[in-house]
Amino acid sequence: MKGISVVAVIVVIALAIVGVSKSVERIGQTIEKGDSSSDFIPAVAVGINCTDSDNGQDISVRGTCKSSTGSFEDTCVSSDALGEYYCQGGCKVVQKTCPSGYTCGNGACIYVQSQSCTTNWQCTTWSDCTGGTQTRTCTDSNNCGTASGKPLESQSCTSPACLACPSPLEWSSCLNSTQTRTAYRCDSNTNYTCESYTQSQSCTSTSTTSSNTTPANTTPTTTTSSSTTSVSKPDLVVSNVDFVGLPQNPLCTGSYKPVEINITVKNTGSATASTSVLGAHLTGNTWRVGVKVLEPNNIEIVKLSVCQLSGQYEFLATAEADNTISEINESNSVVINVSISSDTVTNTTPLITTTKIAATSAGNAACLVRDQYTSIPFYSAPNSGTGYAKHLMPGITNFSTAKAQCTDVIYNSLMTTYCSSNSNAAQWQVVVYDNFNEHMGSGCAESGCSLHSC
Repeated sequence: MKGISVVAVIVVIALAIVGVSKSVERIGQTIEKGDSSSDFIPAVAVGINCTDSDNGQDISVRGTCKSSTGSFEDTCVSSDALGEYYCQGGCKVVQKTCPSGYTCGNGACIYVQSQSCTTNWQCTTWSDCTGGTQTRTCTDSNNCGTASGKPLESQSCTSPACLACPSPLEWSSCLNSTQTRTAYRCDSNTNYTCESYTQSQSCTSTSTTSSNTTPANTTPTTTTSSSTTSVSKPDLVVSNVDFVGLPQNPLCTGSYKPVEINITVKNTGSATASTSVLGAHLTGNTWRVGVKVLEPNNIEIVKLSVCQLSGQYEFLATAEADNTISEINESNSVVINVSISSDTVTNTTPLITTTKIAATSAGNAACLVRDQYTSIPFYSAPNSGTGYAKHLMPGITNFSTAKAQCTDVIYNSLMTTYCSSNSNAAQWQVVVYDNFNEHMGSGCAESGCSLHSC
């Protein structure tokens, strides 16, 4: 009897030791402890024969593992983990963690439908123009995780515009069929200041004087022919503008449409045109592009790229925008109404229609102070802002009249306004706007082109 009692005690102790291990092997069943030491899935006795309704460890389906001694369903053990039953010589169970974006519900990992999110793009100011490109950074303050509707972070640009250069001096007398004068232009290699250079043009001149000496006691006669000068001049015009919808542009995102603008500048005059500046404006974008020296009847095609939303726009192109070249016609801008819409077939290449409207003429003027990093503001822009301050003179269409009315008193008042929010030295200028209130021409104030410090 004593021997039997000892054997019984040994069996109980052995079972207790096995019960504390991480997995317990029983007939046809293994219970495995989960990944977290705090999780506990109760052990159950199961038979040898086994079937699993989800065919194994499928965390997306709530399965049932059945054996000859019972059935066991997949069960959530936390919000993102479940006990997954499967067959392996009987029913086994293992803890599985749901992937990111899923939650555990009803014994399976369920995808959590993302809530609607409205983007709120916040962009830094544009950088300085470097290598023909400006950049900025745009971030979504709501962190929606999408680039849909993201504004442009890069755009083409031209280097800072020159401060207005003095008007050219008068032409010299016609000598050997040539006239010369001193003119001024922007030197981009010296901080965008004005440099002087000599312009020349062909001319014709005839002037003869003859004196006939007669014998004594007679009256001498002198015959003088009239002198005439015929001066050849260049004439730069915008002869053609083409808008082309492009199928794609990596810089154009969301609803912005890729558009290319081809502007043809032609010298229709009879003399060589020196380098000049083409001015262009499409609602929301402004360009100042250098144009090479053009011989008579020669052209240059300037290509501009822009990302634009569908809508109605006005496009303005002005040849020789700085008015530094003496031309046959000093006012020959081109204005075009532009309609941009989506291609309903491909929804990629924009459809564009254009209508040319009447050429512009001068309509208003302004006295302006601005620094060399700021473009001339539109007539409708606020009277002061970053880099400028202006005094409007409605109805004045003549540059000379505007220049005379922009007095030092007005400029000193503008400097007070300008310096209250700006620190760069500024130049005093006179600006004439066309009848669409776009910048048409500009020049220095009566007092000259010097810079004025705050």
